[in-house]
Amino acid sequence: MNKKQFAQLFASSTIFQQKSLQEPDAYLLVGAFFKLIKECAINEEDITISGVGTFRTVTKKSRNGVNPHTMEKMVIPAKKFFKFIESQYLRRIDGK
Repeated sequence: MNKKQFAQLFASSTIFQQKSLQEPDAYLLVGAFFKLIKECAINEEDITISGVGTFRTVTKKSRNGVNPHTMEKMVIPAKKFFKFIESQYLRRIDGK
């Protein structure tokens, strides 16, 4: 599901229908939500949404590796990435 499809689904929800908000409003809200998540990722802030999960910046340590084409040993540098950890509620729904 892409951002536009998510916004359409969001706009068709009961809350939007009760408040008589339109699809463009939903698209703006979804865009703002993802912009905030991106800003938090850049600032390395954790985001916890109760019942859904936590977005967290994680640092992967540098490690030794081998170039498969040349078989040359090399050091793979450390890197940061944004990780989503699902809540226990979602794990129960998923059956894990």
